[in-house]
Amino acid sequence: QREEAPYHGQPLQRWAAVLGAAVFCGMLAMLLLRSHLPSPGPLTEDLVSFKGLAADLFSIYLLPFEIVGLLLLVAVIAAAAVAKRTGTTGGER
Repeated sequence: QREEAPYHGQPLQRWAAVLGAAVFCGMLAMLLLRSHLPSPGPLTEDLVSFKGLAADLFSIYLLPFEIVGLLLLVAVIAAAAVAKRTGTTGGER
């Protein structure tokens, strides 16, 4: 007979979950706080042009733009790792 050890959890996984929950709560709070700001004025030609979009994207929204890029990179790497792991159990290659 094999005795089962009591489950103590994985500390790294627990800390990652806590960090993820904290980031999610912070983003949700920021979203709620920004939703009460006054609405922006009408669209101008500067705002809808590529030059205006690039200026805003790489000045005001640089950090969120970089975070989204990093999240997409992590998602692609994770998807490749999961596909490779599940694909090798089906048969020989």
